[in-house]
Amino acid sequence: MRKVVLSVVAVAAVLLVAAAQASRHPTTTLSVSSLQVIHGNEVTLSGRISDRQAGMDVSILARPFNRGSMARIASVLTGTGGKWSYVASPSIATTYAASVAGKTSRTIMVGVHPALTLTILSSGAVKAQVSAVRSFHGKAVELQRFTRSGGWKTFAKRTLNAGSSTVFPLSSLPHGAPLLRLAMSVNQAGPGYLGGFGTAVKYHAHGVSLQMSSFKVVYGNSLSLSGSVFPRHSGMQLKVLARPFMQAEFQEVATVHANAAGKWQMRVKTPFTTSYEARFGNASSRVLTVGVRPDMQVRTLSGDRIWTHVSVSKSITGRTIQIQRRSNGHWTTVARRPLNAKASAIFTPKMLPAGTSRLRTAISVNQVGAGYLGGFGKPFVYHR
Repeated sequence: MRKVVLSVVAVAAVLLVAAAQASRHPTTTLSVSSLQVIHGNEVTLSGRISDRQAGMDVSILARPFNRGSMARIASVLTGTGGKWSYVASPSIATTYAASVAGKTSRTIMVGVHPALTLTILSSGAVKAQVSAVRSFHGKAVELQRFTRSGGWKTFAKRTLNAGSSTVFPLSSLPHGAPLLRLAMSVNQAGPGYLGGFGTAVKYHAHGVSLQMSSFKVVYGNSLSLSGSVFPRHSGMQLKVLARPFMQAEFQEVATVHANAAGKWQMRVKTPFTTSYEARFGNASSRVLTVGVRPDMQVRTLSGDRIWTHVSVSKSITGRTIQIQRRSNGHWTTVARRPLNAKASAIFTPKMLPAGTSRLRTAISVNQVGAGYLGGFGKPFVYHR
């Protein structure tokens, strides 16, 4: 029995010694609110010292990826129950530890994602920006869209400039109103950084409309093209394209800027029948065609002669021009003449009706040829 009592006493003594040593040499735990963080954001380091005393000094140690050893970056005091915490903002992958009374905790590494940002510019293009403590010049970023199947798909890639940014032009963006996000792989992010994804951004659908002030115009006169763009922002840039009758493809003829209401307008003077289209990034308007009539001029000369002239942008020598008379509500051809090299012709009195008549000049679509509509001059009164 005496031996048992002695053994119990000895164990108790050992425990008391250990507790005394622990109070003289406390340790601390270490945990972190997140093992990954986006550059510019914070994580919380926390722990509790073993003797749970308040007012104890805890050193916060850190070793960024690009440094060789731990260094003290801050100190905090324990609170009730020996708890402590510290808010850190790692700019690159960083290993943390805590030390109390010379005893260091376990280490924990916090990985850092570059900050990836998408901004929709007033032009409709999308600017990508990557932020961290170093430049990502020459590295590639991906623009992704959310698909109907519920996943993200890369549809465009671009290389970052010296400012770690790039612009995805409007022409490279998808139709509709998709969700977009910026992505960067771990290989492109490079040492010290994780790959990552930016916050999804709703990209508004783009559209452009086209109207014409007239679908027929007399040669030499102008007409107005107008429309609207969406989204509506002042300064939005669109392109106007034209396809003359003898060309197979549209060609850009003007760049126009919309006003604050998203409206745009321009005047054009087309020498022959031409189709027009407006384009705003990857959006296209309907195609509208304006037909061009010849400009018909007429003048009365001495001796009751009639001089006529047809203005177009090509030679129509030898083509037939007519004189028509208004009778019983209809126009009837009463005389014909071939045009000379100056696109003119003179009608003599014997070719024209006697008395007082209401006349006009005319040329058919077949005679004026490709690229033009048939034309009519202004009616005039003739008397002989």
